[in-house]
Order: sequence, then C-alpha cells, then structure tokens
Amino acid sequence: MWNARIASVRVGGMRSVSTSVIQRWFTPEFQVAHLETVEAARSMLEASPVEGYVSCCTAIRDMDQADAISRIRVRTLVIAGAQDAVTPPSDARFLVDSIAGSRLIELSAAHLSNVERPDEFTLALTDFLRS
Repeated sequence: MWNARIASVRVGGMRSVSTSVIQRWFTPEFQVAHLETVEAARSMLEASPVEGYVSCCTAIRDMDQADAISRIRVRTLVIAGAQDAVTPPSDARFLVDSIAGSRLIELSAAHLSNVERPDEFTLALTDFLRS
C-alpha cells in the first residue's frame, strides 16, 4: 500500500491521495456533519510538500518497532478510534498487550479521534495525566 501511495503522490501530487486519506482519517458521519473541519484538513494535506509526505510514507513503510514496544516501562495510555482503518483497534490492543500496565481507551471515531471526539479525547488524556 505504501509503495502505491508514494508512486501516486510522486506522479499526481497530494491531491491524488487527499480523498482516500480523508476517508481514512474521518468517519463518514463526521465528514457529513463537520464539512468545514474536514475541508480544512484536506487543504492542509493538499498543501503538504510532496517530498515530505513521501519521506513520511517511506519511514512508516520501513519501520518495525514491534520488539521495542515491549521495552516501554512508563505508564502508557493508548487511545484508539473504533473505526480507524489506518491503525485499527487490533493494533491498539497489540500495544496494550505488549506494554505492561498500559491502558486502552477506544473512541467512536476514525484515525483522528482527537478531532472527531475532542471532548472525550481530552478528558481521557487529562484523566490519565492526573492519575
């Protein structure tokens, strides 16, 4: 998937992937109800430098930190979007299973749960930081 996305961006620029990225970032319901927020995110994405985006895609494609995760020794909160196709809840559960004493909060959102569910996200984060 990453190679195809890199090739698409190199040939067609950021607009060539903006619709598919937006569909992964936000649930369909949020896209309809919060058009202004979604369009601001699309504009930001489309204004991103191609080489910067390609470099990020390459880094994500090439990284494997599965072994390093189990060495995390600090309190950890994992916040996942229940409808996140980018990093699905199964990935979040893998993190929680790999990090001793970690905690999982799953929000009704896609990839950008902090945007879709800002109050719930902030409450979960501030409760975690205060505890």
